[in-house]
Amino acid sequence: MRTHPNHAGVHVAWVQAWLPSARPETALESAELLPSLVPAGSPALLAAGRLLLRVGKAVDANRILESAVTADDAYLARESLPLDVAPSADTALRLLSEGCVEVGQYRGAQAWARRLRQRVEASGGQPQAVLFAATTLVAAHLRFGFSRAAAEVPMELGDAATIAEAGLRDAVRLYAKGVCALETGRLGDVERACGTLDALVNTLSEAPRSEGRALCARDVARTVEVAAQELRGTLDARRGDSGRAEAALTRALRLERRLRPVGPALFCRPPRETLARVRLRSGREEKALELALERAGERPGCGHCMLLVAEAHVACECMSEAEHDFAVVLDLWRDADPHLPGLQRARGFAARGHRGRTALRRVPDVASVDTAPVPRGGGAPWTVHGA
Repeated sequence: MRTHPNHAGVHVAWVQAWLPSARPETALESAELLPSLVPAGSPALLAAGRLLLRVGKAVDANRILESAVTADDAYLARESLPLDVAPSADTALRLLSEGCVEVGQYRGAQAWARRLRQRVEASGGQPQAVLFAATTLVAAHLRFGFSRAAAEVPMELGDAATIAEAGLRDAVRLYAKGVCALETGRLGDVERACGTLDALVNTLSEAPRSEGRALCARDVARTVEVAAQELRGTLDARRGDSGRAEAALTRALRLERRLRPVGPALFCRPPRETLARVRLRSGREEKALELALERAGERPGCGHCMLLVAEAHVACECMSEAEHDFAVVLDLWRDADPHLPGLQRARGFAARGHRGRTALRRVPDVASVDTAPVPRGGGAPWTVHGA
């Protein structure tokens, strides 16, 4: 860094070194410099976008990630190469959807997931690529509370799917249907979903390791186990057994920390946020606030995390802190979709003069969703939340 301050490779290495650490902001200057050093280098742009997203600069991150997709498309056209050899585009599109989720843009998240699905289908529709595109949309639906839409996302993989790919597909479907059943009070169905997920974990754990870039069944097993424990913890909380709920969710947290970066992305709701909400409902407000602050520290630009911090401060009767937190939420979600229940709660708190818990506007946790089936394929719109 001292001897070659404008060497793109040095800055890429610096960004990648700090990206998984607890202080990613150390490489922020390098991430901001890379687009000017290598405007057509999609791997470098992808690294810069990842770090900016990690430090809470979602708008800047999305701009750079879009340029990574553009750079890949230009490279493929120039060299007459197929879509499936693009080095960064698929990952960049998944991150673009994630960035929209964090700033409250549900429709934007769907649009990027739809574009990823179209790209995958145009490149031949390999099962692993189809699955990653589908789970990108599933994660967006679940993040905004639309579990029925998540359960209806098509994930046809064909006969060529491996044990790992089929296992991840089945797990995503089971989890989404389990969340749907939980919301409608069908606790027996949730219990069966948890049992099936546990059995799937055992099956995947015993499968042979995969080679090369193929999805590894054991990595899938770890991800599925986190989802299974998160769903079981939510079920136990719904039954009023806060002790068992805490145990299951704490286990989910520990398992999440052991996930390998090369494995599939976590598709379930964040266990730390679920545990924090369980503690809020069971009267352990200070412990809930502690968890919420930890989560917000990891994702400083995520409006969902800051909303949880604000509501935990309200529960702890820390109204001045809550006022600040809700202001941060409104700033992070200044371009968010207006129908979001969390956005309405934040506006309601400000409009009612911050008068204790009653200042939180009562709005449904899940907004109404169209009953029309989710379109199949990549050609039709995937939006399921009204016009």
